[in-house]
Amino acid sequence: MGHGEGEGALVLEALEMLAVGQSDEEVFAELAARTGKWGVCLLAVCLALGMPRTDAEARLREVEPLILRALHRDEQLRTGNIVAADRSWFFTLYFDATGTELLACSGVKNERPSRGNGQKLQL
Repeated sequence: MGHGEGEGALVLEALEMLAVGQSDEEVFAELAARTGKWGVCLLAVCLALGMPRTDAEARLREVEPLILRALHRDEQLRTGNIVAADRSWFFTLYFDATGTELLACSGVKNERPSRGNGQKLQL
């Protein structure tokens, strides 16, 4: 049963598929094969499993290079990094073997630990 292809719709569809006994791997594979949006589908399955969004997004950043390598198995991927001048954001860019096509980009916000009572660091 399809609900459209947006993130919320994919989460609902993943919930339905999990409820009828499909494994999380089966749900991901089916959704990703149909939509071609593996990142959104991975996030949808994680959210359907009850994972907090920040954890799900972290997992996506971890597996993104692995999925890109699998999709471009016969090619050598090129990567590049961009760091914001104030070091508040770090981006990794993934290019095809020629370096002419951007395949994906992931970004991580660098939140500096805050000081409580002016002395203690919170990590």
